Amino acid sequence: MIEVIKEAGAILKDLPEIAVWILLGILFYKITILGSIFGIIKLAINKLHDFSTRERVVKKTMTINDKIITADNTHMVLVDFLDNVIALNIRESTHKGSYLHRSDIDSIKDAFHEKRARDKK
Repeated sequence: MIEVIKEAGAILKDLPEIAVWILLGILFYKITILGSIFGIIKLAINKLHDFSTRERVVKKTMTINDKIITADNTHMVLVDFLDNVIALNIRESTHKGSYLHRSDIDSIKDAFHEKRARDKK
């Protein structure tokens, strides 16, 4: 290995200075091309990874008695709200279990009408 390096040094000593610059230019060009190729490969892999792991938006609609709830995850907000109402009722011990009762619906309805009345003022 050392002999090869010594031979390369001897060859470079015998070459004119312009040839050394040309060899350095070719070396720089090859490094640039290889770096660009590796950069493009890395970019392609990153884009493929981002594409394969992105969150897919699933558009769902929910129908209750022919009433359609919009597809922008509004039904999930409604279900979360109902879960919160049930959890609040369990904590307050007004009802046991994970059921919605008529009194729960009436209290939600009353709160809705009160808010509408306040918003009109």
